[in-house]
Amino acid sequence: MFLCSPAQFEEFSAQVVPASFKAAAEADLVITARPGDLVLANRDGVWCRARIIQLVEQDQDALVKLLDLAITCTIRKEHLRMISPEVCAFPILAVRCSLQPSNRENGFELHDDKARLSKFVEYEEVNLTVTEDVHGNTLVQL
Repeated sequence: MFLCSPAQFEEFSAQVVPASFKAAAEADLVITARPGDLVLANRDGVWCRARIIQLVEQDQDALVKLLDLAITCTIRKEHLRMISPEVCAFPILAVRCSLQPSNRENGFELHDDKARLSKFVEYEEVNLTVTEDVHGNTLVQL
């Protein structure tokens, strides 16, 4: 599960999205792509910061992770552009987190939280409480 605050999303929309569009318009096509490369990837008309995971379909497509959206998808190689240092300077929007079980004293179990969480739609605004950070993994409660 990944999250960001509404304020972070607004800042991302106001700064990173326009910077990515500008950088993509000025950037070269990705000619030689390798797993691990950072690129700009066009997904549904929006330029996103991405990391190439692997090349597929005779190296015509790339499986990429869209870093700010925490989505993995396949993108045609002609929809990839070289990324600029200016676009890389912005922090990544999505923060990895894990669901912490509810207080079991109240009769709730982890599967109750998972059932409630499964009702949320991707990108829906949800109120969460950040409870702690354990070895770089942020724990949240619904």
